[in-house]
Amino acid sequence: MSLGKIIKLFRNVKKKDTVENYSDICFLKGKTKNYADAQQQIQSEILKHLPKGKASIVESYIEERLNVGMFIQQKADVFVGHNVSDKNYLWTKRSDGTRAINSFSHVIVPGMWMKKRLLKSKSITLKPEQIFVGGAPRVDYLRSLQEEYQRTSAETKSRKKRVLWAPLHNSYKDSKNNVLSSYPAFSAYTTKLEQAFDLKVVLHPKNRTNKSALAKELVEADVVISDYSSVVYEAWALGKPVIFPRWLLGDAMIQKAPDSAEAYLFKNNIGYHAQSFEELQELLGKELTLSDDVRNFMQVYLDNFEPSKNASQKIAKKLEIWADKELQAKEALSDKKRLEIEEALQRTMKQNDALAKRLKPSTKHDAKQSLISANIDFSDYEVAVYFFGTK
Repeated sequence: MSLGKIIKLFRNVKKKDTVENYSDICFLKGKTKNYADAQQQIQSEILKHLPKGKASIVESYIEERLNVGMFIQQKADVFVGHNVSDKNYLWTKRSDGTRAINSFSHVIVPGMWMKKRLLKSKSITLKPEQIFVGGAPRVDYLRSLQEEYQRTSAETKSRKKRVLWAPLHNSYKDSKNNVLSSYPAFSAYTTKLEQAFDLKVVLHPKNRTNKSALAKELVEADVVISDYSSVVYEAWALGKPVIFPRWLLGDAMIQKAPDSAEAYLFKNNIGYHAQSFEELQELLGKELTLSDDVRNFMQVYLDNFEPSKNASQKIAKKLEIWADKELQAKEALSDKKRLEIEEALQRTMKQNDALAKRLKPSTKHDAKQSLISANIDFSDYEVAVYFFGTK
């Protein structure tokens, strides 16, 4: 045997031994400290719902394993975002000009809103079955903190209203290099707010030496002031109203990323948009609640907006399937049945309007029952979206 063949054989054996030392699912660490804490929270929530030894956290990509990354430029098989905001992050380009998101086998998004946006985009080549609506695991983590806080805290009736200002980092800029965050501009108003409210200021980890992710202050807040940060969606998921200092932010996001979720919020004035500091003070003096427009948007944007839904459990279940070829085959068969039923329903409804009205279930429950009879089990929400175009 030649020396070259011996070296090749040795490398193959070494590679096999190395791979076998790793779990089926490998969560990749990020390279930046700014998001390390949030990343750890997300991974821990998902790991809770995976069998012991099924997953591990690794430094770099492991061949022949299912690699899960949280950053768009990472080499991974599965992408699950380290935050829940949009800001066109999923449209990030690689150095060669291609969209980084297209390199993943599977992409997990917070809700159906983002899935639809990706599928409509001409520069995104992902197929519908590659995009999985999973929700936001960090919301699960924050909810557990909130439940603990509500169970153990002793409320004081006479206390000041707790207001949290949690802005995006100031390195997010427009084409003219203008800062889009409310930081540092809103700093000019904090002293006055402290006179009337219990104000907490938590800057983005990029703008402070303490890199811990925002958690305790968000859970304890009554009202949140923010801009384009993930904090907006997390606050709403916890039932906390958000005020946008619109007099500082204007329509900058609409101009920078017109198709983003944040631009949608600003175009449609979803949430509380203060056009002046005086209006913001007036809003803080009221008993604010989550408005219907916020609830309606979040039902579509965040799959686990309702407290009864757990994103971490849903994602863990899907990761187990993706890591197992036999389970993947069964899922593919289920998807094939679903598509066959969908196509049959569409043909029937086109052929006979009267029959279509009779066939189309009047409730999500009826829709689900019709699928269960065909040995296909989907959630009410998935049935509504995939088959009947309603929520």
